[in-house]
Amino acid sequence: MNRFIISLVLSLGILGCSAERSGPPTVNTSSESQLELTERIRFLEQYITFRRRYNQLEYRVQFLNGGGLVPSPSEWDIKILAVIPKEDIQEWIPHKIQPSKTPYQWISDIPGDIPTAGITEWYQDEQRTIGIDRANSIIAYRNFAM
Repeated sequence: MNRFIISLVLSLGILGCSAERSGPPTVNTSSESQLELTERIRFLEQYITFRRRYNQLEYRVQFLNGGGLVPSPSEWDIKILAVIPKEDIQEWIPHKIQPSKTPYQWISDIPGDIPTAGITEWYQDEQRTIGIDRANSIIAYRNFAM
């Protein structure tokens, strides 16, 4: 009986280590690693559930995939700074999200040269923060669960 239990535990342990994870891979990277806008969009769309249009895109993505045989929660911190078509600004503001007056320092974590001084309109809920510079069609977006 003891051998059976030991074999069972070892088998489950090996299976758990070799199981394929569902969802995107664990990563800690920024837009500096992809030079072309199309590459950046394709990469980012692995980690976000929405699709948007971008004229310029910078990001920092930290994602820990907690999937496997024994599911565990994933953790993520996705920060986006983008110049978008002016007519798309409203798409970035989810319904039922609250206005906020606080500017956020996490923007400085995002590489690139998109100006952030004009981001003065802020919205926030439990997992998301959105900043807007309407005059320059710039969006700052953060979604995190850690």
